[in-house]
This record gives sequence, structure tokens and C-alpha cells, in this order.
Amino acid sequence: GYPSVYRSLMAGAYFWFVGAMFQMNILIYGKELMKVGDLKLSIFQMTVAAGIGLGSFLAGRLSKNKVELGLVPLGAFGLVLFSLALAFSFGSAFNTSVFLFLLGFSGGIFILPLTAFVQYRSPKEKRGKFIAVGNVMAFTGVTIASGFLWLTGGYFKLNPAEIFLVLAVMTLVVAAHIMTVLPEF
Repeated sequence: GYPSVYRSLMAGAYFWFVGAMFQMNILIYGKELMKVGDLKLSIFQMTVAAGIGLGSFLAGRLSKNKVELGLVPLGAFGLVLFSLALAFSFGSAFNTSVFLFLLGFSGGIFILPLTAFVQYRSPKEKRGKFIAVGNVMAFTGVTIASGFLWLTGGYFKLNPAEIFLVLAVMTLVVAAHIMTVLPEF
């Protein structure tokens, strides 16, 4: 049936995996590498959320009432770039905040077109099932993120900056794969 819809659901699940990784890793990053307190950590997390909101809003505006999958590679590129930047920005709370905002912004640019594509391309009579499968996949991604954070930080003893590097490389590979298997991009 609908391979491009399923691939979009998988890309969305990857987004939620990465988002969960960032939310958990930023806490460790801030405490261990930046030595900041809970208030600053909360501000970091709000900064990411504000970026996602603004990125999603802008993606909606740029799409002009149509599904604009061309934004997905742009969002993926931002996710890679700002993950890399975060691997090296722990010396500056200001730079870290800017990169977190831009990371969230890129995430919004990435996820909104994928979500719209699933809603547009799934058959009307099965749309609820597709969205339900997407939700299960998304929360599976979030659950896997916990195990992945334990694996990278606990088992392989990577520090939080190195985990951001790993996420950057993984996202680069995923983005390249998405662009090759989904002709709509």
C-alpha cells in the first residue's frame, strides 16, 4: 500500500526519538559539563520547546496550505548542524541557548511537513489507523531513547557532548536515507 506514508511515520518516530534524547541529554549536559542549576536547565528545555513551536509555525506559513516536503531536508540539516554545535558549546550558556533554540526550530521545520504528509496521503477511511500507528511508533521512539541514552552514556561512557555528536551523525545518515527513499523530497 502506502510505503511513503509509512516511511514518513518512521521519520516522525525518529524525530520523537531524537527529541527525547535531547530533552534527557540536555539535563546531564547542563549539570555535568556546564555546572548549571535547575533553573537554567528549565530555561534550556523551554528554549528548545519555543524553537519547535516557532519552527512548526514557520513551516506551516511557508507551506501555504499545501504539503511542502521540501522543508524536511532543511530541518534535518539544521538538526545535524545544531547537534554538532551543541557538542562544542558547553563553555557558553548563551551559545548553548541559541543552538538549542535553533535545534528546536529545525525540529519544527522537520516534523510539521511529515505530519501533514501522513494526514494528506493516508486514505480517508484509514486515516485514524495511520495516525494511531504513528503515535505508537513515536512513543516507541521515546522509549528507545531512554535505553539508547543508557547505552551511550552508561555503558559506552560517552559524555553528553559526545552523545550530541553521535546524534548528529545518526541524523545525517537518517536524513540521507529519507531523501533517497522518498521521491517526494
